[in-house]
Amino acid sequence: MNAAMNTTSLAEELYAAQASATTLAPLTARAAGFDMATAYAVQAEGTRRRLDAGWRMVGRKIGFTNREIWPLYGVDAPVWAPLFDRSVQHGDDARARVSLAGTVQPRIE
Repeated sequence: MNAAMNTTSLAEELYAAQASATTLAPLTARAAGFDMATAYAVQAEGTRRRLDAGWRMVGRKIGFTNREIWPLYGVDAPVWAPLFDRSVQHGDDARARVSLAGTVQPRIE
């Protein structure tokens, strides 16, 4: 991890951006050396903050499971992130109405 990067302050910044529905410049563009270990450290701090605030982890999102696209994105393993009760919506009969209020660049999967 790059010593110049404070994972706690980065996680705080991401948490605040989500709460205020604002975008940030990519963390990877801020400093050379932002690697997977740093990303997972920031994620762990963000997870801790959400759990402390009463959020409940309901699963994990796993990405880059298709090895054929790894070279295209410069990755060499799958990545994962926690899913929380306040950010997951379930649909009945494969249908749902979801408010996009308070979101920026929402992902629907």
